[in-house]
Amino acid sequence: MVVLRRYGAPPGAPGVSVEERPAANTIADPRYGGGWFGGIAKRGPTSVAIPVTSRKQYLEIFGDPKSPTWALYADASHQLPDAIEGFWQNGSGAGLLWVTRLDLDGKGKKAKKVFKNWLGADALQIEAANEGRWGGQEAKIEATPVIVASARSFTIVAPGTLTNEYIGAEAEFEASPGKRFTIVANTAANERSGETVFTCAAQWNLLQEGITGPSILAGTAGYERYPALTGTISFPLLSPLTGTVTIEDNILTGAGTLFSTELAVGDNVYFGTEARTVTSITSNTTLSLSDSYTAGNAAGQTLQRDNRVVTGTATDFQSELSVGDILYAVIGGIRQGRKVASIASDTALTLTSGFTAALSAGTQTQREGRAIVGTGTSFTTQVQVGDYIVDPLRLGSAVKVTAIASATSLTVEKPFSGNFTAVNLAKQAKRVSVELSQPTGEGLTVEIALGESKPETHFSLRIGFNGSQVLYVPDVSLDPNDPLFVDAVVSDTMGNVAYRSSGQNILSWVRATSLWSSAYTTAEGSDVRPIDGGGKVLALTATRLYAVIDTDYSKAAGNTLYLSPYDEYRNSIRVKEAVAPQDLEGTISSTGTTVNGTSTTFLTSLSVGDYLYSAHKKEARKIIRIVSDTQLLLESAFTSNAPALTTAKKSGYFNVGVGNDLTLATKSGNSFLLSYPETLRGGYQNTANTIPYYWTKYVDPDFNHVENAVYGRNMGLMRLAFPGVSSITVNKAGAAYAEAKSYEFRYEVPVYLTTASAIEAYIKQELGRNDFASVAAPSYIYIASPFGAGKRMVSAVGDIMGGESLFAVNNSGYHVMFAGRAARLPRAIGLPFEIGRSDEVVANTSGVQMLKYSEGSIIVWGGRAPSLSPSYTFLHIRRCQSNYNRIFIEVDNLQELVFRPNQPELAAQFRMILKSFARREYKKGVFSRYLTFEEAVQINTGQDVDENSSISSQGGDQLVEIINGVLSANFVWTPTGIVERLVINAGPSILSRE
Repeated sequence: MVVLRRYGAPPGAPGVSVEERPAANTIADPRYGGGWFGGIAKRGPTSVAIPVTSRKQYLEIFGDPKSPTWALYADASHQLPDAIEGFWQNGSGAGLLWVTRLDLDGKGKKAKKVFKNWLGADALQIEAANEGRWGGQEAKIEATPVIVASARSFTIVAPGTLTNEYIGAEAEFEASPGKRFTIVANTAANERSGETVFTCAAQWNLLQEGITGPSILAGTAGYERYPALTGTISFPLLSPLTGTVTIEDNILTGAGTLFSTELAVGDNVYFGTEARTVTSITSNTTLSLSDSYTAGNAAGQTLQRDNRVVTGTATDFQSELSVGDILYAVIGGIRQGRKVASIASDTALTLTSGFTAALSAGTQTQREGRAIVGTGTSFTTQVQVGDYIVDPLRLGSAVKVTAIASATSLTVEKPFSGNFTAVNLAKQAKRVSVELSQPTGEGLTVEIALGESKPETHFSLRIGFNGSQVLYVPDVSLDPNDPLFVDAVVSDTMGNVAYRSSGQNILSWVRATSLWSSAYTTAEGSDVRPIDGGGKVLALTATRLYAVIDTDYSKAAGNTLYLSPYDEYRNSIRVKEAVAPQDLEGTISSTGTTVNGTSTTFLTSLSVGDYLYSAHKKEARKIIRIVSDTQLLLESAFTSNAPALTTAKKSGYFNVGVGNDLTLATKSGNSFLLSYPETLRGGYQNTANTIPYYWTKYVDPDFNHVENAVYGRNMGLMRLAFPGVSSITVNKAGAAYAEAKSYEFRYEVPVYLTTASAIEAYIKQELGRNDFASVAAPSYIYIASPFGAGKRMVSAVGDIMGGESLFAVNNSGYHVMFAGRAARLPRAIGLPFEIGRSDEVVANTSGVQMLKYSEGSIIVWGGRAPSLSPSYTFLHIRRCQSNYNRIFIEVDNLQELVFRPNQPELAAQFRMILKSFARREYKKGVFSRYLTFEEAVQINTGQDVDENSSISSQGGDQLVEIINGVLSANFVWTPTGIVERLVINAGPSILSRE
């Protein structure tokens, strides 16, 4: 026999050695009752077969753990969730159900939310684990020009919009303020132009509401996308910092330096060719770096930073450019654009970030074109400032007119998609916004707070779904070198892993992605941790904290306010009320405590006791008197007078409950932190427009979705179904796949076929008979509606397959049919039709399992299959054979024999394994016990020999098989019969006397 392992003394050495040889283990029973459902679901991983062992687990992955009905579609348009409910209810938890949520067109969107940090930079993205509105459907298209309008539809530029993404949204036109038009459909955005057509509900007529198409302007016009700037420029990559620097480890101490104005946290500082990142700036002469330089400490050094200054020759920057414009230069054949941060003179300007390469003197630059030049046009009479010009190339959005110089010259707000010459322009003054709201209390929410055990350096994440917490991560960071790095921790957190496949975690709730790539710092003033909201205290009373911050004030009420997040980590309080800041009309200037306004409305916008916030110093002062709409008095002056044209706001505030005293916990100028649930946005999956391919690709033998998922897991027979789908194409593909893999596919008959003869013809002529199919009629049942009074029609597939799983598990095999009086469907309260008694013969001989009423219940009546082969007329025979096929293909006991020497003892072992398995099946009653075991099953290996003969004496063909690596076996079994008819021969006996 084969030696697997040898232990003890090596060959040739004295001592004891042990040789370990393989044993002949019996074949273990498979996991009976296995099934697979594919279909449309609201939530769950897409294109992954997930094994589900209980209804509870199903709700955690594909539904709402707190709501047994959330996963169901109220209109029953998609019935996968209903079938799964039926499977678990009628199966009493037996079997293992694999579930695949279809990815449909593959263009779904995952709801997401990007969180900023204290510095205002993007720090963290939280994304729903999979596509669909379940994660948060809120979406909005800001006011944009209408390209074309008709009675019920309008076209706008909305790039990235998916088909029917905005169903249920509301459109509001500036021409009809206050009116909301319900969207019932929308097209996908054109890939080139971004144009999207939205259709409104039938009760509206947009033309009657004054929403019209564009107007064609007189004459023709031309436009240049990238006009050249006057003169030329030069641009070095690096520029020296002002003053000199002493380097001590990662601390820079300057002499005559301007760190606070020349640098910012995250900038690079160069010593020679080495770059280090600025992590904090204490003053103009002190800062810290991410790491020390390898050259070591040094004094009196001149360091460099990334250059952002452009120097011009014969340029006219002040008249040709404005702050915020884009300056373009061609580098390496590619046009690069950089935003203008400031303009010092006609020959000097500063960019927000530098170019990627140095530009030598004499380099030509370009700007964004904003001017349209007309020929024969009448811009002064036909166009007004604020109108929109439709992109003549139809490759971009309409552009707003900002100035009209003459009848033949106008300026637009931003560039068009490209150059054009001698074209007819079209103007549009109508604009529309489209908003899809989030239902209250639904979707994913994320709440960010200080870390639980490490509040000074980490943060926590609290994930909610439909108002209930589903995940809590107590301590994470944005540092990829930290064991608590947010990306990894969230992906590995228990409760967030739905399944593990191919070495990857398939997530259930959310995925976290750090967006911060610079140094990870958490000190006050340079904290890069994400936040829901936070800022500086502008003013305080005992129960009110004044602040102007970029946050959603409406969400703060009822949630947590950290008063000293960098000192007293646990010192928090509940916000009772929050009022957002209000932008004030016009601009202000101040002299001492007197504030003067230009085009302001102080009397109607402000009240005594309010706090006025000035943008120039980001300070707020209490108003003690309002003199007029253009003048008011403050309790104290700003630290410096507000210059003319300063914008102002009425300060927002946060109220806490009476009995608290905020002045004891913090003071003006201190930092505070808000923590509240934020809803994810933009989730979508198009479940409306479906085609058979969305289903059939999962039963493509080449794609082999199901077998790839279950192979090697000893599942035995797998029964497959697409619940609620009666498409001929889908059903035929499912049966073909089942035949290719020795599975079973359950057909569904359309509900409009209500007679046995019609169903028989449908199976024979449309679906086709198949040894690997099963079918019940009706294929649908009525159940009590889970949403209230009334009933609901659902696919019977789940209930039937659940019952089959229960019978298979209870009897350790598929030889006991789920049919007859015991095969009840408890959920069913009615049938759409019933096959008449006289038609049962037609249905039965067609291989249809009938659903019928019996003593107050609905039962499965029939055990045949729509088979082609007479051998598989009864379902249990095909199921048992398919079960054996799958067991023998996958079982480890037989796989272990592969690549062993083909000797008689191996054949005997092979035969013994099969015989042991068969004997167990015989005891179960899978084989007919009207026969002895030896009669019911015949097993031989095909190379059996006895001690008086050899294989060569029995036949050369068998020897060839052996030499060529084949060890074959015969496994012939006689199935148990199923009682379909009880026949009683009865009659009188006539006795006669002799």
